[in-house]
Amino acid sequence: MEQQGVAHSMRASHGKFTWPVIAAMTGLVDFTLYRAEGYAGPALFFPAALALLLLGRTRILWNTALVLIAVLLVMLSISMAWSGGAGQIVAGVWLLVAGNLAAQNVVPYVLETVVALAATIPGGYEFLHGIQLGWRRVVLDPVDHGRPSRVMNWLLPLVSVVVFGSVFALANPDIIKGISELLSEVCGKIQTWVSRFSEFEIFVWCLTFWLTGGLLRPAVRHLTEANNVVKSEPQATFEHPMFRPFRNTLLTLIILFMVYLFFEFCTLWFREFPQGFHYSGYAHTGAAWLTVALALATVTLSLIFRGSLLDDSRIASLRGLAWGWSALNFLLAASVYNRLWIYVAFNGMTRMRVVGLLGISAVVVGFILVLFKIQQRQKFVWLLRRQIWTLAFAVYVYLVTPVDILVQRFNVRQILKGSPAPCVQISEHPIADDALPQLLPLLDCDNAVIREGIQAKLRDRLLEWQSASRTRSPHWTATQFGIDGAWKKIESAESMLNMNASEDETRAAMAAYREYAMQWW
Repeated sequence: MEQQGVAHSMRASHGKFTWPVIAAMTGLVDFTLYRAEGYAGPALFFPAALALLLLGRTRILWNTALVLIAVLLVMLSISMAWSGGAGQIVAGVWLLVAGNLAAQNVVPYVLETVVALAATIPGGYEFLHGIQLGWRRVVLDPVDHGRPSRVMNWLLPLVSVVVFGSVFALANPDIIKGISELLSEVCGKIQTWVSRFSEFEIFVWCLTFWLTGGLLRPAVRHLTEANNVVKSEPQATFEHPMFRPFRNTLLTLIILFMVYLFFEFCTLWFREFPQGFHYSGYAHTGAAWLTVALALATVTLSLIFRGSLLDDSRIASLRGLAWGWSALNFLLAASVYNRLWIYVAFNGMTRMRVVGLLGISAVVVGFILVLFKIQQRQKFVWLLRRQIWTLAFAVYVYLVTPVDILVQRFNVRQILKGSPAPCVQISEHPIADDALPQLLPLLDCDNAVIREGIQAKLRDRLLEWQSASRTRSPHWTATQFGIDGAWKKIESAESMLNMNASEDETRAAMAAYREYAMQWW
């Protein structure tokens, strides 16, 4: 829910749990990040850190955005614990800052989130400065203004006891000796405890203290949109000088799109493709260019329907042309999906084809947002913020989805159905560890070349993993549930992998498999 008003301060007062939260956050960073030897540590850190930041707030403003971000963060952590990567760490940082903003009832737009992340550095200074000001307000201000100070009621007697007690102790050598031995023992224990930590680890503690303070007390102000909607209605006498050029442009584009879509429908829909059909050119490169056309259509509509043109008395007719062209754009989007499916049906699924599907889906959502902007007369900044959200969410979906597992499951299913072409994707593309068990059904494949090639590939990967596992860290943060579970499944199938085969036999089987698969490359 977006806020109304000209500006809203993101500065928050200290909650009653501020100091326990900072101490807990420092320990959490040390336990899950500094000492981490894998991605299980960060998987625990991000949801726990968000919970601590919420606990450290004086008041949590629960809203839909905060709940959604918390759910997304938990899903990301589960994905990280299954099989982690650097991209998930970046997404986790963004969601953590976004959740912190949402808790203040500030809409976590992507660019605002980046600014808020950068502001944690000056925010940390402001947090420490606030501590100094608070100390002065409690201790010295009452004295300066001639008012009683509660702190001075016990602080001054304590200082007096220390000063005079030290003088009395100096007058007695035996007491001095006892105090010296006690202080030496205490300092020795402190030194021994501190020596367990490196200078860099202590620096990480200080940095965590600083950044946590900055998150709890951001040093930026967020300018909110007082009104996203362009309120003015079309004026009966106003005629925009660019109305006719824009109208003619839309009419021309409608004709062009109709001609092209007729050609697309006649050449690429509902037909069997001949031997030698240029799959890469039409289905791969062609789909990319059509996606560019959709993106250009999105930009074109955004540039036309903005500013004073919306006040033109003839805007309704221009909007009607926009709806007609939009319908053709959705048919163009369907053509892009069709081209991608042609390529997938030809020789299987890959990571990049998943990226292509997510990319065209993001473009389609962006186009729909433009239509909402036109219909609801929203400002351009409204559109820009949601377009960036769409892109960010597409990236998030890719990061949390077990893409390799889905890709290999699809390819294996196609091969077992009697379509061997996807075997080239297994041969030529890297396969993540957690996706390897998806290849096990191919050990029963009727095609001997595929069966023996997969057997050799799994055997080779298993031997590499067994060799690497001897030096693998036993630390809990190195746990990856998906990868560890995958290797257990592979090891349970050792009897089918012919582990006694020589290295030359393995290389020969893999070479024969690759030579066979390359006919579909």
